Amino acid sequence: MDSEGRIHYKRMFYMQNPTNVTNDPKRFEDKRRDLLHKLMLEATKDSKENGAKGLLYAVGEMRIGRNKMYAMVQCTQDLWQTGCHVCLEWITQMKYGEYFYRKPGGRVCGRSCSFRYELYPFLRR
Repeated sequence: MDSEGRIHYKRMFYMQNPTNVTNDPKRFEDKRRDLLHKLMLEATKDSKENGAKGLLYAVGEMRIGRNKMYAMVQCTQDLWQTGCHVCLEWITQMKYGEYFYRKPGGRVCGRSCSFRYELYPFLRR
């Protein structure tokens, strides 16, 4: 039986865009990392709406040259801020080189946390 608040590291589902970024891949990687980090911090900060637990969710966008990158991070409601941050940090780095390096879009769906980034809007605010 699973206990509440425990991060589940197994059974993650990875998807990535099969193409590669060819125009300034270093800048693309830096921007992707910066955007996901910013969203991790936003998702795990104290929130008046959700008490000291934080929102456990954030969405944002960042300009990269003529394009925009859109991203979302999310944790399950049984995690607290620290657990959410640990989970998001782990999934954004774990299989990065194998799955997401130079990819213009990707996502990880996990049992405790998820993220997605694309070069097109995929959520409505």
